[in-house]
Amino acid sequence: MTVPTTANSVSYPGNGATTVFPFAFPIPAAANLVVTYTNTTGTQTILSPSVYTVTGLGGASGSVTYNPGGVPIASGTSLLIQRIMPLTQLVDLVNQGTVYPSSVEQGLDVLAMGLQQVSTQQNGWSFRGDWTAGTAYVVNNIVLVQAVGSAYYGASLICVAAHTASGTTPDSQIAYWSMLADRGVTGATGPTGATGATGPQGPQGIQGVSGYTGLTGTYGAGSFTGSLTGCTTIPTATITYQQIGNFVTLVVPSMSGTSNSTLCTISGLPSGIAPAAGGLQYQALAIDNGGYLLGMVQPIPGGSSYLQLTPVPAGVFTTSGNKGTPGFSFTYDITQ
Repeated sequence: MTVPTTANSVSYPGNGATTVFPFAFPIPAAANLVVTYTNTTGTQTILSPSVYTVTGLGGASGSVTYNPGGVPIASGTSLLIQRIMPLTQLVDLVNQGTVYPSSVEQGLDVLAMGLQQVSTQQNGWSFRGDWTAGTAYVVNNIVLVQAVGSAYYGASLICVAAHTASGTTPDSQIAYWSMLADRGVTGATGPTGATGATGPQGPQGIQGVSGYTGLTGTYGAGSFTGSLTGCTTIPTATITYQQIGNFVTLVVPSMSGTSNSTLCTISGLPSGIAPAAGGLQYQALAIDNGGYLLGMVQPIPGGSSYLQLTPVPAGVFTTSGNKGTPGFSFTYDITQ
């Protein structure tokens, strides 16, 4: 066997389809083959020979078949195939003994492979600054990822296969890189600095034109006794209101009792502050079976005006336990 190429590794990006990954350099035996899988987060795992198959050992080229669980490796992952040789020499030539050319050639092959391996390892790390698209990188180049949007932002990567960078981040070519140092966690927030001095007051602006004086609206305030229906014993409370123009604000205090109906109303709404149509609902707080929840209240006009209280989202109260309201206020337009 000869060693016609200086290559001793090859890296492939996953694409969700490929399962056979060729190598175009000699690997003498299974013990000299190292297959490393890199996932989408950059974590590398040296694979056990039991999870892949290999052909071409002892020849000039071959291939590795890796199809974990019947699923090809996905985009954003990679597979690195390396030839790793022991840096030892086991050929022993005895004086006046028989010399077999194949043994000498095998020793020279192992020597050449070891030199290639040491050469790759001793090329030295070279820091290339920030990762930049369009730059040609070679093995052992180190970059800092500052590309916004990259999953490796803030990390240091080392090149494992020569290539020319493309795209806006190294993510699509991560098969050519290995994680050297991940970005550290964000530190604790520092103490708040001292408050700066107050700046000088700006000049007073020009006074605007006075608007038209609006019409004087009607005003009124009062109270009425509300009775909470739908309870075994009807509780009552004083409900206050204030009217400005067409708008009335009701303040309903806490009212509750033991439920005996799915409905709940508060009677006693004076007809003078009842809405004209009564089709609108407003947010309120309700108590149903002892629990507090959101409700809706609707002023109902008529001969005996009242407030209709409904729990949300059920729409009806339970017929047991405590029900009513912990209190609420709302404003409505009496013309509506």
